[in-house]
Parts: sequence; structure tokens; C-alpha cells
Amino acid sequence: MVIGRDGRSIPQARALEHVFGYCVANDVSQRDLQRAHGGQWMKGKSVDGTTPIGPWISTPDEIDDIDALTIQCEVNGVRTQDAVTGQMAYPFARLIAELSWGMTLHAGDVILTGTPSGVGSAREPKVFLAAGDVVITRVSGLGELRNRISSVRLT
Repeated sequence: MVIGRDGRSIPQARALEHVFGYCVANDVSQRDLQRAHGGQWMKGKSVDGTTPIGPWISTPDEIDDIDALTIQCEVNGVRTQDAVTGQMAYPFARLIAELSWGMTLHAGDVILTGTPSGVGSAREPKVFLAAGDVVITRVSGLGELRNRISSVRLT
């Protein structure tokens, strides 16, 4: 979600009034960095260049049913994740209400809504991305992102 209007402690019933639009995002995790920092998610999801967003923003009036969007991910042509937005642990409006409680959300802020089941580190055996892998992230009506994994040097 992309926030379109500033707000703080936004009631859930009015939360979607603050949404400018929706787009596709892939919150890639660097698991080794995440583990090195006690397993907390913030550091492992904060490396430069690891959160592709796009390919465009769809405004709420362009979406018939925000809870019926299909979310899919493929790695090298193999579907690894497949869900609909209505299966998210928390609805869009609740995410906005919770995040804005005591904290101002500003126009232009982006809220990523979470990951469908199928993430590689939760599989047995575990699956990790490698240089050359192609990841396709798509959401029905919002487009798709195609990203080729490359080696990253942190120093």
C-alpha cells in the first residue's frame, strides 16, 4: 500500500481513506544478515537494493475487491507462493490502524503487507536464492516484477 494522506492513530473504519494506491513489492530477506542480528527482521530486510517495488501504482478505484487479489511468486519458473489478499493475517485497514497508532504515517509511505506461505527459509529442505535465479512476484491487477538475483557485496 502507498499512503496518500498523512494520519496518526487512524481508526480502522477510516483507514482505507488514507490509501493512495497499491503496487507489487518483494521484501527480499538476507537471511545470513538477519541471523547475525539475532533473527530480527528489520536488518535482514534493509539492505540497499533488496526491495523491488512497482511496476506501477493502482488507485483504489481501479481495484474491484481488495481482498480478492491473487499473490504469486515464482523462482526459476517454479511457483513457490500462491494466495489471495483475503488470506492475509490482518486486513489492509487493520494494518494501517495498528501502524499509525501513536505514529504518523505520511503521504508516500509504503506499507508491505506480509508474505504468503511458501517462503524458502520455512521449507524443508530450506531453499535460498542464489546468483542468477529469476524471481517473479505478481499480484493480479497490479502487475508483476521480474528480478534476477546477483551477488551482493556489503563492504
